[in-house]
Amino acid sequence: RSLTKEDIQSAILPGKHLVSPKVDGELWFLIMNAKDCFLANPNGRVISGNIPLLEEAAKYSSRFHDRTVLAGELFAVTQKDRARVGDLRSAMGGGKKADVNRLGFMAFDILEGGDKEKQAPFENYTETFSSIQKLLDGGKRVQSIRTDTVGSPEEIEKLFEELVDGGKAEGLVARDQGTRIYKIKPSFSIDMVVLGYTEKTE
Repeated sequence: RSLTKEDIQSAILPGKHLVSPKVDGELWFLIMNAKDCFLANPNGRVISGNIPLLEEAAKYSSRFHDRTVLAGELFAVTQKDRARVGDLRSAMGGGKKADVNRLGFMAFDILEGGDKEKQAPFENYTETFSSIQKLLDGGKRVQSIRTDTVGSPEEIEKLFEELVDGGKAEGLVARDQGTRIYKIKPSFSIDMVVLGYTEKTE
């Protein structure tokens, strides 16, 4: 469910929530199959080969249980206040000259597989995130998404002020212990006039 900051207090019930920043990148999947790893997106595009992100992920292959699929945000490191999707498209442009050294991956879910002890499906998101942390512990280019455990809407609002109002994240994603997921982003009102015209072909 999509919410704004103003909706937090009225729409989210008190109770344990796991809250993560919304990274401004693209949804991609990290597929680990033994020591073979690659990235794929929902449209079937694949990134593979000797790039730093995948080389780092391969170092953790012994932690994974057989074939594992992690969902996450692919983004590009930037000197700005935070990553933006335009930075990713710029870094990935140019074919063989793509700036792959800037690519990073923040995992937030496990669709298949898991660690040596537990595999999907998990009982709740706490278990899912615990497995992601075990798999990617110590990673720099490949990490588990920052996640804070809070117990009230007020704490979620404070995180929004810190991360979103503070310019560090695009928004927040809050998960309860059931099936509810909230995407919380700022809203903007713009007063504008749109002018257009068409010239005759002759």
